[in-house]
Amino acid sequence: MELKQVGEEKSVNDEASPMNPTENSTEEPRRMSCLKELTPIKKGLVALGVLACIAVAVILGVTIPKEVTPEVWTGMCIECQNQACNPGEKGVPIQCPTDTVACIIGTGTDFTRRHCGSKDKLSDGLVMNDCVVMDGATFCACNTNNCNKET
Repeated sequence: MELKQVGEEKSVNDEASPMNPTENSTEEPRRMSCLKELTPIKKGLVALGVLACIAVAVILGVTIPKEVTPEVWTGMCIECQNQACNPGEKGVPIQCPTDTVACIIGTGTDFTRRHCGSKDKLSDGLVMNDCVVMDGATFCACNTNNCNKET
């Protein structure tokens, strides 16, 4: 049995400890940093794990297909006066006749043509939503609104 004098009881909080040093204590308080306790190899593994998580997130963000609603073509095309554009002319949006299948843009060394394509079927040699070279000129057919404004 241990005898203690009244009034000399020490509280746990009064004692010098790493988290509560006294004025006479030479011990510095410990910092609660888990990174300081890790070896360089473990730090490298932690960094590698973080980078791997970021890479997976980026890949999933890129590869998960997002539902894209295709634009419904309302038959609007850019057309120049008489289909052939004058120098500097960009053309104006117009409503193409019913059953028009595409907008057309043709460019050569000395001309640009923007107009509504033919009805019911694409003209021979043209490819929908692509460009072809014929007789040194480039012709593109497309079927979204005003898609023939630029090549």
